[in-house]
Amino acid sequence: MGKKRLHALLLAAGAAFLLSGCGSAVMSGGAADTSAIAAAPTVNQEEYLYDTGYGESGYKAEEAPAEEAVAEETDYEAEGAEAKAPEVSEDPRADRKLITTMYLSAETEYFDELMGNLEKQIAGMGGYIESSEQWNGKSDYYGNRIENRNASLTVRVPADKLGSFLTMMEENSNITSKSTSVEDVTLAYVDLESRKKALLTEQDRLLELMDMAETVEDLIAIEDKLADVRYELESMESQLRTYDNKINYSTVYLHVQEVERLTPPEEPTTWGRIKNGFSKNLYGLGMDIENLFISIVIYIPYILAWLVVIAVVLLILFALVKREKKKKEKRRLKRQQISADTAETQENMPKDNQGENPLSGKLPQEAEKLPKNMPEK
Repeated sequence: MGKKRLHALLLAAGAAFLLSGCGSAVMSGGAADTSAIAAAPTVNQEEYLYDTGYGESGYKAEEAPAEEAVAEETDYEAEGAEAKAPEVSEDPRADRKLITTMYLSAETEYFDELMGNLEKQIAGMGGYIESSEQWNGKSDYYGNRIENRNASLTVRVPADKLGSFLTMMEENSNITSKSTSVEDVTLAYVDLESRKKALLTEQDRLLELMDMAETVEDLIAIEDKLADVRYELESMESQLRTYDNKINYSTVYLHVQEVERLTPPEEPTTWGRIKNGFSKNLYGLGMDIENLFISIVIYIPYILAWLVVIAVVLLILFALVKREKKKKEKRRLKRQQISADTAETQENMPKDNQGENPLSGKLPQEAEKLPKNMPEK
């Protein structure tokens, strides 16, 4: 009787696992694996029955209880499905397993302030920043910013707080682009749950068979099958946890760009285009004046250095010109002194018979022969 009962339990466990494998055919990858695993115990059971002397007669004798157990399980699942069928939710999304992903681009004039408060506000909603990357921009040699800063973040927020997060970003920045995608994984999720329940049932039956095993071979076969079932259970539980995380927490891929002026909304009217163009040109003029002032301030050391050089050169030239004027004045005074001395000498010399000075008219000529640039004493 013990062997017959063991055979019946093994057969019932194999049939239940076969049904669970057929019911999970919705998922292409998992269904094939489950069917292959489920088919293996049947061969092992037939070999076991043949070795223990049951043969075909014993198999047929125990087939009816197994079929009755499978029929009872099928009826139970059908009753459960009928009991759940009348329940209809008012919100069609309530019973669905949805994974929401949002792509958001924003710009701000106050980059540091926004990035400083963003993490606190996300944590206040019950979310977290999964990853972040920030670039500090690029500046030229003089410190003028060529490219502004930006940041890319992967944000996880509770699914019911996604609207609040979007409102917060709209209040603190200028949203330039937004896109949302929703993936419905209800069928895959329900299929994993059903396969998990079937494996849990098979695990319980294998544990019962392990307590009833009479030989070492039976114990080893049951333990091998139990290890396979537990491995499948762990894999399905991991997939379910991954689904739960993606369903309960929406993913937001956020890009924040620092700008000097926010992008204005599109205005198709003529006056709007004139207004935007005038404002843009006025802003550009102001930036050019500001850059000019900054450039002057930056070049002050060079300007001062050149001013000093020019001043020194001017002082040297002024000193040389002044010195040359003094030399010319001395030569002029020297010539005047010579001319005066010559005239006085002519007046004091004796006259000839005709009453003329013999040197008259000659001394001035000799004075004129004197060099104009006489060396100074």
